[in-house]
Amino acid sequence: MATMTSKPQIGFGLGQELFRKVHTRRGTKKTRTGCFCCKKRRVKCDENRPNCLRCIQFGIKCDGYPPPPKKNVNPKILVIPSTAIVERPNYSQVLAGPYARPKLMVVPSSPLKFADETEERYFRTFQNETAAELEGWFDSSFWHRLILQACVEEPFTQKVVMALAAMSTSKKLLHNTDTDTSHRAIVAQQTEFAYKQYQKALQEMRNALEKAGDSRKALIGCILVCCFESLVGNTASAHAHAISGQKLLEQWLVQHPYKNPLEIGIASPASHLIEDDIIQAANFFNCQVSAYLDPRPASEHARLRHEGDETMAHMPHKFETMRDAHRYAMLMFRRIVHSIREVAELAGDGRISTNSDFQILEEGVSALSVSPRKDQSPEPQVADPYAFAVQQGQCSLELSRWRSAFSDLYERIMLSTNKREQAAAKSLIALTKAFDITIAVSLDTDNCSCDHLTSVFQEVLDLERDVILYRKVQNPAWQYSFDLIVNCVLFTIARFCRERTIRREAISLMHMFRTREGYHDEQYYAALATKSMELEEEGVETDYIPARARVRQLDEIVHPEQRWSRFHYVRGTDDTVRVAEFRW
Repeated sequence: MATMTSKPQIGFGLGQELFRKVHTRRGTKKTRTGCFCCKKRRVKCDENRPNCLRCIQFGIKCDGYPPPPKKNVNPKILVIPSTAIVERPNYSQVLAGPYARPKLMVVPSSPLKFADETEERYFRTFQNETAAELEGWFDSSFWHRLILQACVEEPFTQKVVMALAAMSTSKKLLHNTDTDTSHRAIVAQQTEFAYKQYQKALQEMRNALEKAGDSRKALIGCILVCCFESLVGNTASAHAHAISGQKLLEQWLVQHPYKNPLEIGIASPASHLIEDDIIQAANFFNCQVSAYLDPRPASEHARLRHEGDETMAHMPHKFETMRDAHRYAMLMFRRIVHSIREVAELAGDGRISTNSDFQILEEGVSALSVSPRKDQSPEPQVADPYAFAVQQGQCSLELSRWRSAFSDLYERIMLSTNKREQAAAKSLIALTKAFDITIAVSLDTDNCSCDHLTSVFQEVLDLERDVILYRKVQNPAWQYSFDLIVNCVLFTIARFCRERTIRREAISLMHMFRTREGYHDEQYYAALATKSMELEEEGVETDYIPARARVRQLDEIVHPEQRWSRFHYVRGTDDTVRVAEFRW
């Protein structure tokens, strides 16, 4: 056995340095940023600026320091983490117990390349700000994971998200600051960058989809295009793309039927091809088209209102997570909207029933025309009022069942400290109440069906006030949201509530909120509600608005670019057709 005085065998010991003292010079950390004199003398520099103390101590003139090395900024590379879902929950378990989030497995990351620092900056802005604003209240992997992965897979996605971030930033700057010359110049640069990236993205998107024909990429691209067109205020273009996206989604669902009927409306029928969260995000098209100018006939609405019949029939008696509650709520809302649209189409309601024409009016100005179909009679064509009353009752029952299933979770959320989840829960409750009101007026003939709902209007208004105040505290400059959550509820209050104080506060909150949801212009809806209120209150001195003064709108022509609208209406039982105009 080796002793401390013998040399250890090479390869079996820890080395001779452990058994004998080695005299070496004390090492120092080497740097390449010392002054020229110290480098020449091969001594350590203390790197004091502007002259090192070592040179001063030895009475030598310090020659200064070399310039810092330049970083290679072209091309920029950013690593985006990529994850893949390796386990997806069985929805039969969802109905029986808590919903567990899918387990994620991290796989090797992929690099993103940028032409310059400007592109990288706006991409990071999308990651850190814009994606969260688009996501809204409800957690989803669509904006924070799937879109970022798509940026690696398809360059056009990366360009669109940079365009969204740049345009959103420019609008925030306009909102937060005075429009002096310097700020206008910055806004102009941001806007120019956004449009350039967007145009490049459109061209690349066309080329990519023509070659591949990938429905997943097409849905993602269509969602992003709708968001950009909505953000910049191109309502007609956004609406046209939403109609195309809805058709694309329906075609894909026909090609991939559901194997489990309990998943219809709340999951993807083929999640290995298109993930659940992409299908949920693509339902944006259905919601936006239905709430705006819907070109689909009554027969199509009659079919779509049965989406997820078995899913809703087996809805859990108690929701355990907001994810469950939100998905069932969105399915329920779509069914109710299609039910109301069916009634409106057959009843010949000119305000709701439209062929969604994008007309070219005088002087080449584009406008949106809202008017009864040419094939409709001026008189209502309700085939079976009793059947529609039953249908109306079924919609109300679904709303009640959903609120009952949500009640325990809602109470737990209200007792928690999660303010974001509290705002989300309140917005869902407010939406269900707003649909109660909309159902009540769907077969209304005298504009008086909501007179007994003043307490409901007040309750909904209180909920929306809390939601808006929370959002403004979190992000006062919030300009755009993907979900249609707040403005539609406030417009319902302002349009159908005749209690003057409540009505005016709803309009005031719309102005305060000042956030476009989808391609719905909140300022337009606030102006329309204000004009309707002024027409109904004209010549009325009492707090109560009598039936003879209430307005029923017949048609409308909207000029989004000029921010001007004109519509025909009748007042009360008087059949005289009048014209009203307003700007916003």
